[in-house]
Amino acid sequence: MSRVRKAGCAVGILLCFAAVLYVAIPVFFPGPGIPIPERCTATNGSREDIPLGEGSAVSVRWSERKGAGTGTVLLLWRGRAVDAIPLQSHTVVAAVSQGYVYLYDDKLGYILSATTGKRYPSWLELDNYRGNYTANRSTYVQQTAVITLIGPSQGIVRRTLHMHGVVGNCHILSDSVSQTQ
Repeated sequence: MSRVRKAGCAVGILLCFAAVLYVAIPVFFPGPGIPIPERCTATNGSREDIPLGEGSAVSVRWSERKGAGTGTVLLLWRGRAVDAIPLQSHTVVAAVSQGYVYLYDDKLGYILSATTGKRYPSWLELDNYRGNYTANRSTYVQQTAVITLIGPSQGIVRRTLHMHGVVGNCHILSDSVSQTQ
């Protein structure tokens, strides 16, 4: 094998290694969280609205029924519901970036078109979002996440998101928690 070919192979391997590091490293470094007060409980039949910007919002409807489902989250585009997703937890956070809403039901994530609710076309989704977690005898919710997507339409896309949401009846902002009445 010629020196040029060997050098080309070495450069190719290094580029592949660099791409893998770029995609994978954020997964191992979760973003910061803020403590959740114990008084943050969902009230059956209540509704919590989360404005996201860019014409998007989510509306969380807590269920009155018992069992696995805790309610429904509606994805709103200019005040009109474009998708409804059943909830499995009492934590919902979301952010909007470049026409897509990134929505988490605790640790379960969805990437949806803000205008239609259609799922983002991707082959691979990696994020460092860990939802609720316990540390130092307190429960926290992560409000910043790095998400990397690899897909047919846009190639490799990385987004750093600042989430807003609710834990029960408490609103999660970029750096604080406030309780609704």
